[in-house]
Amino acid sequence: MKLRGLGKLYSILYDDQMDVTHWDEGENDDETIDVFKPREPDIKDVKCRISFGHDDLPTDKDVDRDLINFTPKVFCDPEVDLRPGDYIVVRRYSDDGTILHTYMGKIGLPSWYSTHQEAYFHINEEA
Repeated sequence: MKLRGLGKLYSILYDDQMDVTHWDEGENDDETIDVFKPREPDIKDVKCRISFGHDDLPTDKDVDRDLINFTPKVFCDPEVDLRPGDYIVVRRYSDDGTILHTYMGKIGLPSWYSTHQEAYFHINEEA
């Protein structure tokens, strides 16, 4: 069954936007190879949709800090160059176009379909 045409219908649900940064490799002064995250994203303002399969469950194990350890999913067009380990910044917008919240994290292996692609991304930060 050919479903690629349905991708256009999915795209009307993409009311969030993300920036994607690929990790780069560079040579150090001692000729070893280092992996680093560039300052600027490789891809900007990609239309996407963030989805939360469950709520973040806070813990009272650490009294001094409240660690966020959460894995939502992001959906986007199958043509977007997402790679495992990419760092993404996803902006959730309100109906009037203002940013409600920004989520940042590292993605896992994307799943590709003829209509879209999806990937979990790990948010690991302190509240």
